[in-house]
Amino acid sequence: MRALRRADLPDEHYSPFLNFIGIEEGLSENGVGSVSLEIRPHHLQAAGQVHGGLMAVLVDTAFFRAVRSIMSAEQRTTTIELKVNFLESANSGRLTATARIISNRDRLTVADVEVTSDDGRLVAQGLGTFLIIGSGGD
Repeated sequence: MRALRRADLPDEHYSPFLNFIGIEEGLSENGVGSVSLEIRPHHLQAAGQVHGGLMAVLVDTAFFRAVRSIMSAEQRTTTIELKVNFLESANSGRLTATARIISNRDRLTVADVEVTSDDGRLVAQGLGTFLIIGSGGD
């Protein structure tokens, strides 16, 4: 995996925020998307664990990559619902979020995600609903 760079994405998909926090791109094809993050000290909350908000950003970004992989270039997407279950804490190493589309009907897409640590622990699961905006050229 490598860091997301402005040159990798059309202007409408470039996010200085994701670069700032260090999210790295992974897979984005056939309804599957993944991203990863090397945990750094500034990612931790006061108790020394990865901040839940950061975990939610990781989840939402993996969702975006999965949904984006099935959209046309003219379409856009927005998250309309996001649920994250925090299963275990993490404080070091790498986290990888892998999202898979489980339903794609009309303009609504539903995906699930698993976040795993580099030692294989399942640290979070999520479910999201996304609205696809624009013409699909179907």
